[in-house]
Amino acid sequence: MSITYTPTTNFGSKDSLPSNDPNKVIKGAEFTTEFTAIQSAFGLAASASNPTFTGTATFDNLTVTSNFTSRGIDDNATATALTVTDSGIAATLTTAAQPNITSVGVLAGFTSTGIDDNATSTAMRIDSGGRLLVGTSSFGYAGVDLTVGDTADSQNGVAIQSSPTGFGYLLFGDGAGADSYRGQVSYKHGDDYMAMRTAGSERMRIDASGNLLVGTTDPAGGGTSGVTISDVSDAIGQVNIAKSYSGITGAMKFYFGTTQVGRIDYSDTSTTYVTSSDERLKENVTDAPVGNIDSIKVRSFDWKSDGSHQEYGFIAQELETVAPYAVSKGETDEDTWGVDYSKLVPMLVKEIQDLKAEVEALKNA
Repeated sequence: MSITYTPTTNFGSKDSLPSNDPNKVIKGAEFTTEFTAIQSAFGLAASASNPTFTGTATFDNLTVTSNFTSRGIDDNATATALTVTDSGIAATLTTAAQPNITSVGVLAGFTSTGIDDNATSTAMRIDSGGRLLVGTSSFGYAGVDLTVGDTADSQNGVAIQSSPTGFGYLLFGDGAGADSYRGQVSYKHGDDYMAMRTAGSERMRIDASGNLLVGTTDPAGGGTSGVTISDVSDAIGQVNIAKSYSGITGAMKFYFGTTQVGRIDYSDTSTTYVTSSDERLKENVTDAPVGNIDSIKVRSFDWKSDGSHQEYGFIAQELETVAPYAVSKGETDEDTWGVDYSKLVPMLVKEIQDLKAEVEALKNA
């Protein structure tokens, strides 16, 4: 480091003064002033082996071969702001708000009390495990790399902003290229629909009308196969199931464990409601007893909900004493009872067979 010294007295100018000029004499006070200035200038110099500077030191170029410690680099700090060794930064860098902070190496840890938000507590943290913590200092699950918000907060969230015609994405990948978005949750703002993809293909979406589309991108019934759950109006909910090939297919299947106990089939022209009746599912098979059709009370009644009249029907509580197998009581006392009319068909067939046999016997008597 060079030393800058500016003389206070111009001793050379005294030589040109007349011999009788009192200013030609060099005074002791002038010597004292100059020696004090020289001493102060040399006081700013540092030793070559262990240089230390106090006050403000300015360098055009600075080369450090060992350790370098500063109580502030152009930031008026009062404590050690930066320590640099021959291996790089060896201590914590504490600095006031900066427009840009760039690291050319690897940061072992990074903590900020606010990134452009004037925060007074830790706003974001990247911990030693590489996890990004926003608005919190701890993570809830070790396998999560991004944690947003704290359990003490009443509201937390992540916002994905896009243009009015753009897309917002949440991607799940296990490789490069197409494998980088094998799973995906996306929102298309132009058409206002949200879609979900698995194995690289769209499987489900919620369109702008609130329809849930499964296996299709158009509401079922529009010429494509798939399932649509929709709110047709404020008072009507609807499930549509569509197919695009000719033949019979199962629209809905019902299982007990791994055993199918019923299904709804439909073809190109009709619908079939199927309940399990396979021989392989039954034992102790015998002829049915004589039916008790005469004990069934057939009623006429009006429905309370809309006042509509039904000419022929049953009352579940009355039918339960005659044909309990056709009555459903629900799971709780508050559930309304119901009747499966189709379960009365076998008994009706048995009654017809018995009547037919009696008629044949009378005819042959």
